[in-house]
Amino acid sequence: MKDTLYHVSFLCILLDLHAVIPGGDIVDCAYISGVMFTKQPPNKNMTREISNPKILIISGGIEYSKNDGRLTSFGALMEQEERHLEVLINKITKISPDIVICGRAVNRKAQELFLKANILLLQSVKSVLLERISRQTGAIILSSAEIINQGTNILGTIRSPFIASQPLLID
Repeated sequence: MKDTLYHVSFLCILLDLHAVIPGGDIVDCAYISGVMFTKQPPNKNMTREISNPKILIISGGIEYSKNDGRLTSFGALMEQEERHLEVLINKITKISPDIVICGRAVNRKAQELFLKANILLLQSVKSVLLERISRQTGAIILSSAEIINQGTNILGTIRSPFIASQPLLID
């Protein structure tokens, strides 16, 4: 599939450290090839440095939604939600991504499961940024985590080390 978008905006980003680092000097400015953005992981204990990470991009969130209109006790509903999220996160961990980027919010229980699996999670990322990251990494944007299939190549990769404590650079 040939990408027909105008690529000039993806080639270089001018990083002005006057805005990023107080007291920065003009010599600290540089051209950077790739996409750079800032996003905080939901948990401070998540992995921050990853060498040559594999990226999974999901445009929706990771959550449990009850579709039927039957009445259920709160305890049974919570148990159903927990089981559903465990199955979903196990499905994601089987394809072994290092970073999961979601366009919407991620359930707190799912965040804890990602932390246990040592997977960095970035949530509530705008769709325009998801598309740029997809182009740079070669990852396929999934509409939902439920449609993950082990047989297809949906993960993208980054050539350089990924450091989440600084502004994020994907080249």
